[in-house]
Amino acid sequence: MLRVRELLALDHFRGATVAAGGQGLDRMVEDIAIMEVPDIEDYVKKGDFLISTLYPIHSDKRKLEVFIPRLVSLGLSGLGVKLNRYVDRVPPACLEEADRLGFPVIVLPEGSNFSSQINTFLKESLHRKSMELEYRDGIHNKVMEIMLRGEEYEGLARALAMQTGKNVTLYSAAVEKLAEYRVDQDFDFEQQQVFDAVRLDQTSSEEDYKRFFLEDGCAVFYKVHYGAEKAGYIVLSGRQRFTLTAMERMGVEQFAMAFRVMTQRQRALDELERRYREEFTCDLLFGKVESQQIAASRAKALEWKLTFPVSILLMDVQLPARGGDRGSVLRALKNRALPAAARGGSLETLFLASTGKYIVAFLDAKAAENPERVVQIFGDVLTGLHIGYAAGLSRPAENLRQLPRAYQESKDAMRIARQTGQDRSLYFRDIGTYRVLHAAAGSRELTEFCRDTLGPLIRYDAQHNMELMATLDAILACNGNLKEAAKKMFLHYNTVRYRQRLIEEQLGKRLSSLDDYQDLNLAMKIYRLRKP
Repeated sequence: MLRVRELLALDHFRGATVAAGGQGLDRMVEDIAIMEVPDIEDYVKKGDFLISTLYPIHSDKRKLEVFIPRLVSLGLSGLGVKLNRYVDRVPPACLEEADRLGFPVIVLPEGSNFSSQINTFLKESLHRKSMELEYRDGIHNKVMEIMLRGEEYEGLARALAMQTGKNVTLYSAAVEKLAEYRVDQDFDFEQQQVFDAVRLDQTSSEEDYKRFFLEDGCAVFYKVHYGAEKAGYIVLSGRQRFTLTAMERMGVEQFAMAFRVMTQRQRALDELERRYREEFTCDLLFGKVESQQIAASRAKALEWKLTFPVSILLMDVQLPARGGDRGSVLRALKNRALPAAARGGSLETLFLASTGKYIVAFLDAKAAENPERVVQIFGDVLTGLHIGYAAGLSRPAENLRQLPRAYQESKDAMRIARQTGQDRSLYFRDIGTYRVLHAAAGSRELTEFCRDTLGPLIRYDAQHNMELMATLDAILACNGNLKEAAKKMFLHYNTVRYRQRLIEEQLGKRLSSLDDYQDLNLAMKIYRLRKP
């Protein structure tokens, strides 16, 4: 295929002038058709460039007025008019519509021969098709060499960069960098810019190619499909703004075939390792490993140096409806969270796996030394992936037999974090009275105590929609500080004071009384644990 502007550079088209619709000169020409009848719908197809003397309609003013919109609606690429045979100028109405619709209208050279022009186009199309096949064959051979040599993503990125003259970066579907090769060593761009472009892609366009401008350059990314899923992205970048030619796009798509095969192979390996990791993790957490020696041996096969004490960070993640999978989350945590948690130490003593339902991180003493820091690290990565989560961190397990206890602690802390909504991550040591309340979750006495203490307020809220329960929750969470509670709820201080008086009236209790405050605090904790 040629663009209209390229068509005008061919023999027998040289000397043609653009009468209107110059903004459409990049329309693609797939074939040339001659207009010999007024009703052309059955004689043209999308992508045709129409050449005509306008004889069939030159005397019909109404048809001339709607002529250009008709051609646009049929998907034609442009119109070439031969003058001084039946018409001496293109009607102004046609030119106005062409400019409005961005449809190129070309005045053909004096003495144009339609047959010669069609032959010239066909000859050039055949030449380009031959070059395209030769180019495709060359790319195919390069891709096959990469596959036969067993090269990984690095070899693919290097070959594509050398082919296109652009820096090439390969990303997974979760936008994890798989490989990079720079033709221009000094040019780089922020990974966040790729994240932003991919998020835009996930919410809008179905196009496989996207171009976006960087602060000091340009990048084009190609969405690689793997069946109905995304396999990842191929990103080409450079200092100058550029658009990929049709041949370059074809080359990218050829390399994308190898990308798919590599992704399929990697996914199969990942799945095999995932199953082994999951089985080993469950055996550890449920006390099914017979000895510490066996545990160390199995861990070594997974490149984990199992040393005690070990703390367990358990994470329950909610994957997004579109574009999320547990494998991508695990890879992101492994590549970003584990190195940060290691604090410059060895990664061999840290281990990340899945139980099928939860994600589990086994942390050595150094990583778990600062509980708030380590849960923040993992939380920041999950938040950056736009993934909701709840997490619980156990106390250290000193030996293999204590791992089931540590697992239960992390699970309890995680569930309390989710049920109470106070924090997305909790350390078991810090859950306080929730530890006792959670253990006694089935107690009828707890249920009745909560109902007797808070029941009047719950019923009042249901009738008057005053959010008194939410206000009491905020006051208790802020240790009785009304100013902090007002900030927490984005309310005026006087509003919170007024609500406090209503709360005390409905419950017959005073927040200034230590006994009443403790009763309300305990009842609210039970309520948080039991609310749906």
